[in-house]
Amino acid sequence: QDAPPPRSAVFEEYYQKQHLVREEEWDAFVESLRSPAPVVIRINRTKPRWEALDASFARDQRWTALPWAAGTWQCAASDYDDSLQRQVGALNKAYALRIQEAASLVPPLLLGLVPGDMVLDMCAAPGSKTLECLELMRLSPSDNDVAEGAENTDVGVVVANDADAERAFELLPLITRKARHAGTIVTLANAAKFPPVMAVKPGHDNEQLLFDRIVCDVPCCGDGTLRKHPHAWLLWNAHNGLTFHRKQLRLLSRGLHLLRPGGRLAYSTCSLNPIENEAVVAAALHRFCNV
Repeated sequence: QDAPPPRSAVFEEYYQKQHLVREEEWDAFVESLRSPAPVVIRINRTKPRWEALDASFARDQRWTALPWAAGTWQCAASDYDDSLQRQVGALNKAYALRIQEAASLVPPLLLGLVPGDMVLDMCAAPGSKTLECLELMRLSPSDNDVAEGAENTDVGVVVANDADAERAFELLPLITRKARHAGTIVTLANAAKFPPVMAVKPGHDNEQLLFDRIVCDVPCCGDGTLRKHPHAWLLWNAHNGLTFHRKQLRLLSRGLHLLRPGGRLAYSTCSLNPIENEAVVAAALHRFCNV
């Protein structure tokens, strides 16, 4: 096993001033960032016999359930040997599960997705959140299903957008092959300038369609992924977060313009920096709500 990366004095000085954690927890926090990240999987609960797969993970003592997300399990990096990698890789290829970081699971879970929702994933690649949204929509019964006891059907729309052409073309076969949902769309666009979607129904030619739910997981400095990228310790500087703030605010602002009244948007980054998180949200609230 590789030695942990050296501690970064500039990183620690900056983030101690941000009061991310209590002073007595600081050393434990830094040591957790310097240790390998666990492997996390999300079982596709829309597949037949997913319960049997879930039970097999429960019997394997290398895996621990994440109590806040049904069908998710994590394994210490030290236990994730070649044999286990092959097993998980085969299940991932069959879309019986997805390998997805724990933090990445959170935004779709906060949206309260239901069948019939019109959903936009603004910066979708590599596609895990898009697929999670589709699964959650299929798992959540609609009002008609509850009333009539009918089987859930694939309704609603999920638009997976990315600004990078190569990543968007990787999304297209992934989403269409694995999701097999008639309402999936992959688009290539700068999300900060995502075009309005106009209604095509007779009598509604000039009516803009707004999204019920939006995932706004934006580009960032990525210092929340130091466990995956230990080399980044040596490259970290306080300026990194500042370079993303304006772009993140433009993306969030465009997302709010595309959101219907009463809808829900989940803003997220892979950064620890308040400049990229709280400051972006505060600026958007000031712009839209004057608070």
